[in-house]
Order: sequence, then C-alpha cells, then structure tokens
Amino acid sequence: MTAWRDKSPDEIVQAASLTKAEKLAVLKDLELDAERLAVADEENMAGGEQISLRAIRQAIRTLENRA
Repeated sequence: MTAWRDKSPDEIVQAASLTKAEKLAVLKDLELDAERLAVADEENMAGGEQISLRAIRQAIRTLENRA
C-alpha cells in the first residue's frame, strides 16, 4: 500500500481498487506521518514535504461517515 502514500487524501478516498478499511489504514498512516512532521517542524528539524493534516482528517471523516 506504499504506492498510495504519494496520492492526495481525495485520491485515496476515490480509489476504486481499495476497500474502505484499506483507505482508512492508508489515511491513518498519512495522518501519523503528518503529525510527526509537524512536531519536527516545531522543533526546527527539517522534515519532508508537509502533508495537510486538515485534508487527511477530512478524508477520514468522509470515509467514516459512509455507510
């Protein structure tokens, strides 16, 4: 599932090839990465590309609200 890590949260939500559980797992991993990058940034440690925590969390909510 590492191939999905370079996709946007919206692309993951819309992916027909992933189950809801798989989508949530990928998004939760991205959320953890984004949280770690935010902490590193606060501690003036260079991190990777910033991932939007807001976008990730919105995608998670979207999936969780689906039947």
